[in-house]
Amino acid sequence: MNNQVTITVAEVTSPPPGKKMWAVYDTTGKKWLAWQDKAALMQRGASYVLTKIKTSEFKGNTLYTIEDFQMLQAAPPPGAPAPQQATQAQNPAPAQSLPPTQNEHIWVQGILQRAVQAGAVVFNESALTEASAMLRRVHQTVWGEW
Repeated sequence: MNNQVTITVAEVTSPPPGKKMWAVYDTTGKKWLAWQDKAALMQRGASYVLTKIKTSEFKGNTLYTIEDFQMLQAAPPPGAPAPQQATQAQNPAPAQSLPPTQNEHIWVQGILQRAVQAGAVVFNESALTEASAMLRRVHQTVWGEW
């Protein structure tokens, strides 16, 4: 499949016993398959452009495997309010509530990916959220805002 597709992730699930492919469900309910190294990088609520998709047939069904993607929009932090239209009368939000900078995002993503692959962080929502928040705090302490 050569066309790029944009999705917003609703859920990422680990493979059932005996299977190797992870399932990524978008907000329309469509199921996409991905290897762990790709699926572990996808966040619920984030939007991605799928730049390389492999299609295959299995028992009369078309399967879609994500081979490469780029993040389009990061997921909002847990508990964050819905985005609002800013007006000139509003003051900017404090630094703690700003979305991560691109450098921070890349740094956190890289370490978190290696931690999941090494088994140091369990691949579930609470463990990933806690580890991500801890890594963001470390980044802020060491480098501050870039």
